[in-house]
Amino acid sequence: MHFDETPEGKFSMPETSTQIDDGTRRPIPQPGNRGFMFVNTKADVSPYASMRREIRSFVAKKADQRRKKEAIDRLKSYQPFSARTPQREEKEIENVHPKKTQIPHPPYDNSMLPVRASAVISQNHADPFHAYPVPMSNAMHVYFRHYRLYVIPKSYPFNVDRMNTWWTDRSLVSPALLHTKLCIGAGHKAALESRNGVSSVASQKSLRDCIKSRTNAIRALNDLLQDPVTAVAESTVLTVGSIVTIETINAEFAALQTHMKGLATLIELAGGLDAFEYMTLSSVYHAVSGYAALHNKPPIIPMSAKFRSEVLHEPAIFHPRPDDDYAIGFVIPPYIATLGSRFAASSPWYTEVSPALKDFLTIFTRLIQHFELGKAYPEIVGPTDNDLFPIFQHDFLSAIPANNSTSHKMNDYINPPLRYSIIVYLWACVSHLQSLPIVRHMVETFKHILAPRVPYLLVAAPDLLLWMLVLGVLASKGNKNTYSWFILHSAHVARHLGLSDRNQARRLLGEFFYTDQPGDLGEELWIEEVVASSARICNSDGSDFDVQYSKRREVTEPF
Repeated sequence: MHFDETPEGKFSMPETSTQIDDGTRRPIPQPGNRGFMFVNTKADVSPYASMRREIRSFVAKKADQRRKKEAIDRLKSYQPFSARTPQREEKEIENVHPKKTQIPHPPYDNSMLPVRASAVISQNHADPFHAYPVPMSNAMHVYFRHYRLYVIPKSYPFNVDRMNTWWTDRSLVSPALLHTKLCIGAGHKAALESRNGVSSVASQKSLRDCIKSRTNAIRALNDLLQDPVTAVAESTVLTVGSIVTIETINAEFAALQTHMKGLATLIELAGGLDAFEYMTLSSVYHAVSGYAALHNKPPIIPMSAKFRSEVLHEPAIFHPRPDDDYAIGFVIPPYIATLGSRFAASSPWYTEVSPALKDFLTIFTRLIQHFELGKAYPEIVGPTDNDLFPIFQHDFLSAIPANNSTSHKMNDYINPPLRYSIIVYLWACVSHLQSLPIVRHMVETFKHILAPRVPYLLVAAPDLLLWMLVLGVLASKGNKNTYSWFILHSAHVARHLGLSDRNQARRLLGEFFYTDQPGDLGEELWIEEVVASSARICNSDGSDFDVQYSKRREVTEPF
């Protein structure tokens, strides 16, 4: 006689059971005894279809109950996943052979507990099924969540959910790539904590964890590079591109040069740019354009014609034709329609802008209008629209003219700061990375380019000068000295233009490139600060700034 035992323990046969003579009679079920079923293994039950169905139903029901109980036990578990935690295979062996010696659970630090798995499972909580390729602590879950919720939305203007899913899927199968994302998340979190006055203990911990994750990423990457097959795999290229991105946003010039050359070498060994899928090339060009923008030099990796052709809205932005059917089905709001309108023949200084820069300003106007429309009307956004920005930066930086330090023509005073202001706008007003070293470096460079030209531009193009100075204000938040310089000069130019209230200032700036950013609490205050400073200057004689400009000043080309 064979019988299954209940999970609670062995169950004794009741004395009141009816005798089974030939396998066709069954015992009378007793109240509460639902954990087993008697089966006469020696009797032939093949003619009795109902009994066979009952046996199969009983076995299936008990198996289902056991699986549910195991799932509930897993969700109730508080044990963190670590390298010392018994793996899934070991627990399955224990379930099959319950009398085997149990594996002792080692002690662990409560501070490393992950987010409770009993919470609703979603992208914002720890994964109770151990899907990550490396053991995950509570802090690592926090950094990966920070990367998904804060870094990706700043890295990609459109399709944030899609990009979140794509990078999460890739990170779940590559330890090296996961560590790079943890490094980016921890580094960004540390920068925000430092900028917002969070305790130094918290920001220092995030910074230490950032360095630790970066070390782990490089160690895992070196292991991949030892194998000729994995060295040229797309996951390896994604990892190197992510490391280049980390070093770009941290403005690490020495390491950047080495790893960018390594990225170019890997691409060549793999068979060239066209050997990779679209999303891998997208990641590569985001890294390449960031590297070029930081150095203010042409990119070292050329643009793939195949990649460019797959960006759906590329023709409408970069090569529009009069008969292009790019109707959006609604009236463009005035605050978007007027963007870039001052870059036209109606502005007296526009004739001094170089022809090449005029062409890029026209493209940039369409790009920023599309960006603002996409935020207001997501239905017009295409699946490849994020790549319009690295393509523009690649083209724009590829056209940087050779420096000519002996030139003192008018376009030397307008074109260099105007050209660099486009780069600053992309990184400060589209990506909003003011808290990171890359934008701090750009702001210092911008000030270096603009400072000697302020007196001349105040006479020749004061409205353009105000926009560039205000752009510096927006980009230099968190950098006291640079921020104060841009605020002071913005106030003087506002007074020179006779702007007495914020509505006048907003109207003028909106004809260049400026829109309100309601998500940024500090965004609503900067114009008030500029106007207030301008009022204070008006109450004084302003002798510390005003200079007689009867003639245009000659300054040495610094950049």
